[in-house]
Parts: sequence; C-alpha cells; structure tokens
Amino acid sequence: MKLRGFYRYIIRHRKNVIVLFLLAALFCAFLTPLTGVQYDMMAYLPEQSSSTVAIDTLQSEYQLDIPNCRVMLYDCSVPEALAMKEKLEALDGVKSVTWLDDSVSMLEPLEMQKPETVETWYKNGNAVFSLTVEKENQAQIVHSIENLVGEAGVLSGSAVNSVASQESAGKEVASIMLIVVPFCVFLLALVSSSWLEPFLFLGIIGVAILLNIGTNLIFGEISFVTKIAGSVLQLAVSLDYSLFLLHRFEECRKEFDNPEEAMLEALCRATPSILSSGLTTVMGFAALMAMEFGIGSDLGRVLAKGIAFSLIAVLILLPAVTLCVLKWVDWLTHRPLIPSFQFLGPLVLKIRKPVMLLFLLVLVPSFLAQGSNSFYYGASRMFGPDTIPGQQQAEVEEVFGQSNTFVLLVPNGDLPRESALNTELKQMNEITSIVSYVNMVGSEIPMEYLDESLVSQLISQHYSCMLINANVPAEGKEAFDFVKKLQEAVSRYYGDGYHLAGDTVSTFDLKDTVESDQMRVNLLVIGVIFLILVVTMRMFLLPLLLMLIIETSVWINLSVPYFTDETLFYIAYLIISSIQLGATVDYAILMGTRYQEERYRKERYEALIDTVNITSISILTPAVILAVAGFLIGFFCTNTAIAQLGILLGRGAVLSCTMVLLVLPAYLYTFDRFLVKNRKQDKHKNNLEQERKEPMTV
Repeated sequence: MKLRGFYRYIIRHRKNVIVLFLLAALFCAFLTPLTGVQYDMMAYLPEQSSSTVAIDTLQSEYQLDIPNCRVMLYDCSVPEALAMKEKLEALDGVKSVTWLDDSVSMLEPLEMQKPETVETWYKNGNAVFSLTVEKENQAQIVHSIENLVGEAGVLSGSAVNSVASQESAGKEVASIMLIVVPFCVFLLALVSSSWLEPFLFLGIIGVAILLNIGTNLIFGEISFVTKIAGSVLQLAVSLDYSLFLLHRFEECRKEFDNPEEAMLEALCRATPSILSSGLTTVMGFAALMAMEFGIGSDLGRVLAKGIAFSLIAVLILLPAVTLCVLKWVDWLTHRPLIPSFQFLGPLVLKIRKPVMLLFLLVLVPSFLAQGSNSFYYGASRMFGPDTIPGQQQAEVEEVFGQSNTFVLLVPNGDLPRESALNTELKQMNEITSIVSYVNMVGSEIPMEYLDESLVSQLISQHYSCMLINANVPAEGKEAFDFVKKLQEAVSRYYGDGYHLAGDTVSTFDLKDTVESDQMRVNLLVIGVIFLILVVTMRMFLLPLLLMLIIETSVWINLSVPYFTDETLFYIAYLIISSIQLGATVDYAILMGTRYQEERYRKERYEALIDTVNITSISILTPAVILAVAGFLIGFFCTNTAIAQLGILLGRGAVLSCTMVLLVLPAYLYTFDRFLVKNRKQDKHKNNLEQERKEPMTV
C-alpha cells in the first residue's frame, strides 16, 4: 500500500521530479573531472603486505621508489653512455639512474670485469639504464625521457606502461561508447514499439551514469579498471530494468484507459522483479568490496553505487519522463521490426530432455576446468606484443634479456654480516649484479672516511641498501621461486628484520592476496544473492535452480581458457566471477518469476510456452547489449587485462542468455510441482484489485 502511494506521489509531481534529476545530473557532470585515477595496480595491495611495508620503508629512509623504467641506447660508446646517464639524472622527476659504473670500476678495462655483470648493462655496443621515475607528473617525465633519447633508443618498464594506460584510457572509453550507444539505439529500436523509446531508455540510464561518476568524488580516486569499464558496464547491465518496466506499461495500457493508472499498475507489478534483480546485482558487485586487493573493492563499490542509481532512475525518473512525452511516444509508434519469437517456447519444450542431459554432462568438467587455469597476477603482461609498450619491451629484452630489479634493506652497523650475505648472493646464478656499500667500497673502509653523498645513497639511519639485478622474468614460477630463494638466504642472516621490495615481490604478494580473495568473495557473492532470492521468492528450490544455471554458465565461460591453453589475468578471472553472476542472474529471475505468474492462471505446458515467448525479447536485448559492450572492450582496450575482462564478459553474457532461454525452462517444467503452489486470490489481492478501480487524480 505504501509503495502504491509513493508511486502516486511521483506520478502527480512528475515535472518536479524531472527538474530535480536534471539539476543533480548537471552538478555531477561538473564534479566528474575532479575524481583522480590510479593506474598503478600495486597501489591496491593491502597496507600490511610485506612488499608495501618495504616500499614505505624505502621511501621514508631514502626518499626513493623501486626502479620503474629501463632506457636502452643503441650503438653508443662507454663515454656516450656515461654522458647520457648524466643527462638522464639531470631531468626533473628522475630520482635515480643506475648503470654499469655503479657496479664496477670504470678505470679498469671492461674485458677484466665479470662478463655477467658487464653484459647486464652494456652489450654489443648497446647500453641499458635503470631509472626510478616519480609517480607525480609521470607522463610528462616519461615524455621528457623519450625526447632526450629520441630515435637512438627505446623505453620500457612499469612507468611506461602506466603512462600508456593513462593516455589510452580516455580514448578507449570514448571509442567504446561511440559504438555501444548507436548500437543500443539500433537494437532498442528493433525491440521497442516506438522510435522514441530507445532515446528514452538511454537518456534515463545516461542520467544514472552521470550521477554515479560524479559521486565517485567521495572516494577521492578510482582505479583505471573502473574508469575504463565502469560506465560501459553500468549501461549494459541496467538497461534491462527500463525494458522490464516499459514492457509492463504496454501490457497495463491494454487494461487501463488512463495512462497514469496504467503506469501506476505497471510500477506495482514490475517493482518486485526489478528490485529483486537490481538488488542481486548490487549485492553481487558489493561483494567485490570484500576483496583485500583494492581494485576489486574499487570496482565493486562504484558499480554497486551505479546500479543503485540506475534503479532509482528507472523506478522514479522513467515513469515521470514517459508520462510527460507519452503523446510523442504514441505518435512515433511503429510496427514490430523483428520476427516473432513464438516458435521458441514450443522448441524449448521439445528439446528439454537432451538439453537437461547436456547440462548435467558439462557441469562437473566445467567446474574442474575453470579452477585449473594458469594465470598472470601482475602488470608485466598488461600490454601485448602488438602494442607500442609491448614492442619496446621486446626490443630491450631481445638485446639484454629479462632483467629484474630488487631492493633489499638490511639493518646497518654490521658490515661483516652484510659482506657475508653479499658474497652468498653474488654466487646465485640468477643474480647478475649487486650495487651495495660492501660491494662497491668494502667492509674494511670505515664510513667516516668516505664522501657523504656516496654513503647516503646506500646507508640510511637504520638500513643498508642493496640494489640487486637478476635475470628472471617479472612473474611466473621461475620469478616466484627466486623470490622465495632470496628471502630464505636473507632470513638466515637477519631473520625477519629486513625488507625486500621490487615489482616481482609486489606481484608475489598480489598473488597471495588475490588467491586468498577467491574462495571468500565467490562464496560471499553466491551466498548473498541466494539469500536475497530465498527471501524475496519465499522458497528454496527456485533460487537454487536459478543460481545453479547462472553459476554453471560462469564455470563454462572460465573453462574456455583452460581448454584453449590461454593464460588468464587473475584479476579478470576473479572479477568476472562476480560480475557475470550479478549482471546476468536478472535473466533467470525474470524467467523464473514470470513462469510462476503464468502458472497460477494456466497449465504448465501453456504457461511455459507463454513465459518463454513473453520474456525472450526482454532477456535477449540486454544480453546482446552486454555481450557487444564486452566484446568492444576486448577489441579496443590495449591493456590486455581489461581486454580479457571484456571478452570474458561478452562470452559470459552469451552463455548466460543461452542457458536461461534453453536450459532453465526445461528444469522449470520438470520441477513444476515443487516450484508452483496452487493458491487463490486472498484478501490482499482483493484489496489491490479494489484499489486499482479507484480513480486517480493527477
């Protein structure tokens, strides 16, 4: 009763509602540029992780960060390389530059030096420098380095990748939207009854998107993953709420002559399914906030907030706008532009037995396969070989191979122990060079006899710094095994009283973090959505069936990379598990609740056929839009992890839609006696019918 009264108030004051939403949208549009964007994945590691503590200690003790850029200079002599090092050090924003002269004496011939050390920095007339670039104004600094080096060399490293992400993000979002929006208009025009409805749908969701991105300012900054995918996902996921409502409105207009009464009845009928679908989606995204890895939390809270705004806009703004422009909607009415789906219901009923058998056959293998994928955890493979950052990295590695920099901080004041550790580390085959006090000066010479500027670079108030270069990849089994080996060696001398930092160390911590997130987040998403469905549907079996259908489509989606021998980015794997479930469970809810509604009035054969015929368009439309949006993200994004997330999302939408339209009806029909209770209209329904007959004054 209260809900009906609320909607009466909205309909009566619809012009004021429209003005209020437009003012809020304009204000949020003004706030949008003020939200910062974080492009460093490692910034989202938990504050208590060992690599984060190590980086914080390095910054507080030495005011330094981990080296994040490699500069390779082609065809240069040693004097030219030394001159370039001085020029690089002189650039604003370049905090440190490391080269061969930091590891060996340049007064002795290179032929007399250890070949492994020399070739780490200078090989076949080519020189490679390791730089630490400030994160503030990083794009400007990287471009300054590129201008200095010119065509004589190339750059690679996490700083270069970060700048590439920054500069491509805005262009890629614009490119995706330029295709997604016209495609949405085209598809919605096919399935709607008026030429105006597509613009009505997109306008309402556009307002919700503006409200969402403007209010992101409350978080201070968002991740680059959220910036690229957030608005596209909100558009694709929440369009179906508008479709559900206006389809109900069309049905109710056949029963009520007064458009206001028809809209009021449509809202009352559609709200339970829309809210149920929306709430499951919101909670599915919100569950990502339980991740310790901050990107999941960031994406989850922004998307959950976005879907909440979409629900508000659809249930409050859409009815108000629709009634205000109804005469234009009617004037621009057109005949159906797509063929009828009346064939689908009988077909689904006919093939139900083989479909059910096939579902049972793929369930267990897909579950096992999706848990056996191989993964990338960090940012080292974010840009593929067909991108400029990927090509530059390949050029550097072709000459100098894989080089990985680690920073080790050990307590100072015990030079003999530090010297012994230094000697053991130099004997490791993976380590190509070490820059340290005992390696450059020796443990015999007291610090007070040395230049203060030299000592301060390696010795701080509490720690002695070792800069270790190793010929290991940025991530993978070999890299992670080396981190463990290095930690074990240092622990024998210093116990837990040391700090080890580096991109691979951070990735190692990231691996532990996201793997611990997986089971907890997945169970939380499934549990919360299932609980919501049980409460709203007031039964156990139907929610269980809906969840099993959608979760199996998730497993099939994530098993494809296993069978095609594709390595997944773990962040894409983890996020899609929640996003696909939260975004596409709406299709199953619509099918299940509509079947129950039809079943109260008809026999199960007729009820199933009518349910499939009625809901197919409402399910296919958002599924196709979500699939196209996902595939466009996969096609346009140069960041491989985001592109992979898009492909998974697109494929997941196709799989979920297929499962809901073909598999779910078969099980609804089979378990009909347990899903539908025979009940007559009760006093509550009689009251509702009586209230519907009351005239409405607007």
